[in-house]
Amino acid sequence: MKNFHKKKYLVCPGWVISQTDGNWHYIGAKQLIELYGVKEEECIVPITGDPETIRKMASESNFKRLVPRPRGDYRHVMGKKREFV
Repeated sequence: MKNFHKKKYLVCPGWVISQTDGNWHYIGAKQLIELYGVKEEECIVPITGDPETIRKMASESNFKRLVPRPRGDYRHVMGKKREFV
C-alpha cells in the first residue's frame, strides 16, 4: 500500500441509531472522514465489513477506529486520547 506509514485511522462505516431523531442512518466512509475532520490520505478503509476482522485489525495496529457515533459528537472526541468507539 502506498504511503502506508502515513496512515493513522481505520475507517469503519456502518449503521447507527441517531439520538437526535431515533432513526437508523448509514454513515459511509467518506462521510465519516468528513465528520471526524481528518485527512483522507491518513485513512484506511477496510474492504471487509466483518466487525470481528476490523476489530482485530485495529487491535493489532496503532490505527484509531473512526466509527459512527449516535450523538454525532465526532470532532469533540478527536481531542481525547482514547480509541473512538
